[in-house]
Amino acid sequence: MCNWDRFCKILTGILFVPCFLVALVFEGALYRINEQKVGTTQAIEMQVRGKALHGSALSGDVSFLKYGVIERLQPEIVAIGSSRVMQFRQSFFQDTTFYTMGGLCNSIEDLSYVYRTATKQYVPRIIILEVSWDWLNPNYSHTLMEKPLLEKNAVSRRVYLYKRLFDSVRGNKKVREQLLDPDIRLTDEIGNRMTIGLMASADYRGFREDGSFQYGAAILHLNPLEERLRDTHERIQNANNRFEEAYGIDHNELSKLKCLIRSMKERGVHVMVFLPPFPDEIYQALMSSEKHNVYIKTYEQEVNNLCNQEKVSFFDFSNMAWVGSSDEEALDGFHGSERTYGRIMLRFVEDKELAPYVNAEYIRERLEKSDSPIQLLWYEE
Repeated sequence: MCNWDRFCKILTGILFVPCFLVALVFEGALYRINEQKVGTTQAIEMQVRGKALHGSALSGDVSFLKYGVIERLQPEIVAIGSSRVMQFRQSFFQDTTFYTMGGLCNSIEDLSYVYRTATKQYVPRIIILEVSWDWLNPNYSHTLMEKPLLEKNAVSRRVYLYKRLFDSVRGNKKVREQLLDPDIRLTDEIGNRMTIGLMASADYRGFREDGSFQYGAAILHLNPLEERLRDTHERIQNANNRFEEAYGIDHNELSKLKCLIRSMKERGVHVMVFLPPFPDEIYQALMSSEKHNVYIKTYEQEVNNLCNQEKVSFFDFSNMAWVGSSDEEALDGFHGSERTYGRIMLRFVEDKELAPYVNAEYIRERLEKSDSPIQLLWYEE
């Protein structure tokens, strides 16, 4: 018996020691590129308790972070949608708490998933719901966004991060260069926040504590407008990559949206629906395209009709010019900047439930005083 116990201990040691050494190497590499807190509860607490910019170069999944933050904050006002709601800011609101779940949705089904998951523990007072143009396109395939960090336990999340590190070192030259010669800043020079992740510490790109996204390079060195819009023009011309040719909407997806809105209302949520902005140049290109103009008009009208039927607020901001924004305020062909979303907030005062919480005077002041074509707030805010 003693010999057998000894054999088991030796075998366990033989198996454990190599695994421990491998984990040690990976942990050292993660620490070297400031990725060691990604996928941990420490990252969540850093965003809840103080300023932290979270931007991982290894994983684009921020579901674990965002659900963790919203569970602790339980904000009264929540924005749900794609990357096109990542420009709303807490400072746009007064006398309330706000958080944006932007970046977690790729479809109406994603909207439903995010809503159900985010409201397991509480019900927000107001939900600002984005409906993106491609979500009702019958010729664009939508799948639920992957959530590898959310759906794993702490050990599995770590192993996933090791795998992403291994893959990135093999396939990403920038990660290799940073690993060999790190250029890491533990404080974000734009917003004076602690940094979590290589993208945040090297490029100042990442999610702020209110869920909004800081576009580091664009804030510091904005590319010419023609360059920013070129990719979207090519997508429209080629009718691909979210701009697939279509002449009518997918009514099955519209029905899902209707069910979602009804579910929110049944729980006492005040629902606001909006269509997010394109630059005027891109919107005019869509209207001039035989492959897209009928679809875009139908999309706008059908969502409007649905909101009228369900008696919820509807705002169509499909063209940035409609809120007084020039195309210079665009981040790219289908993302308005912080300045544009400040203008959108001033239009939101038309909703009587939200109006008392809109920090309108401050937004107007910043629109007047900010000399940035895309930033509305002071960098440190």
